Amino acid sequence: MSSKIHPTAIIDEGAKIGDNCEIGPYVVIDKGAVIGNENKFGPGAYVMGSVTMGDRNNVLHGASIGGGPQDINFKDPDTVLIIGSDNHIGEHATLHRGSTNRKTIIGNHNYLMGNVHVGHDCVLGDNIVMANDSKLGGFVTVQDRVILSAAAGVHQHVRIGEMTIVGAILRVTQDILPFAMVGSNDGLNGLNRIGLKRAGCPADSVKILKEAYQRFCAKREPLGAFQEWLGVQNDEYVLKWKEFVTPKSHRGYARHGGPREKAAKD
Repeated sequence: MSSKIHPTAIIDEGAKIGDNCEIGPYVVIDKGAVIGNENKFGPGAYVMGSVTMGDRNNVLHGASIGGGPQDINFKDPDTVLIIGSDNHIGEHATLHRGSTNRKTIIGNHNYLMGNVHVGHDCVLGDNIVMANDSKLGGFVTVQDRVILSAAAGVHQHVRIGEMTIVGAILRVTQDILPFAMVGSNDGLNGLNRIGLKRAGCPADSVKILKEAYQRFCAKREPLGAFQEWLGVQNDEYVLKWKEFVTPKSHRGYARHGGPREKAAKD
C-alpha cells in the first residue's frame, strides 16, 4: 500500500520511501535516504541524505536524522547513518552520520527520548534506553540493554558494556564493564543486580560476577592479572567481561567510586 504523506512534506525524488509510512507536516527527506515500511515521521522531522532506515520506526517532531558529523576534520560527504527497525526517536533528537569510520549504526528496539544526541561513528546495539538530554560523543559504542538516564554525558571513544545503567546527570569518560551501575561521575557503585535478575541470570553467575567486580573494580587489580584470572573462567556472564577487556581500551576502565591517581587507566 502507498504511504500517507502530508501535502506540506518535502521529499526529494531521489529518496526511497517504503509502504505504509506516515509522513507528517513539514517533514523534509533528502535525496539518498532509504526508508523502510511502516515508519512514522512527526511534524518538522528532517531526514538528510545517506540515511538507511528499517521498518516501524517512530520519529517524533523536530528530530534531525543523518546530519553531518560535528568533526572539524570531516571532508567526505558520502558517510552514512544506518538505523534498524522498531526504534523510537524522540522530539528534537540529533543523530549524526559517520566521519572517519564512515558510518554511524543504531540497532533495533531502542528508545531514544527527547533531545538525545548520538554523535558521529557511534555504534548502538539493541534494546537501549537513552533518556531525555543524554548525549553520546563521537565513536562511542553502546552494547545491548543499556540504560542512560536523563542528561548523562558520554565522552568520545568510550564503550558502554551490556546491561549497564548510568545515573542521571553523570559524566562517563572511561569504559564501563557489562552489568555495572554508574552512580557517580566516572565511577561505578556495584553490579546491576536487578537487571541481572530480570534477565534470568543464575545465582552462581551473580556470585562469580561479584568476585570479578571485587577484583577489578573495587580492589583495582591490575588489568593483566585480572585478564589471567578471567582466562580460567567459563561462566557465560563473566566471559562477557573477558570479551570486553580483550581489545585495547582508548579511555581505560571506570572503577568503584571513581578514578584514583595511577589507577584510573590501564
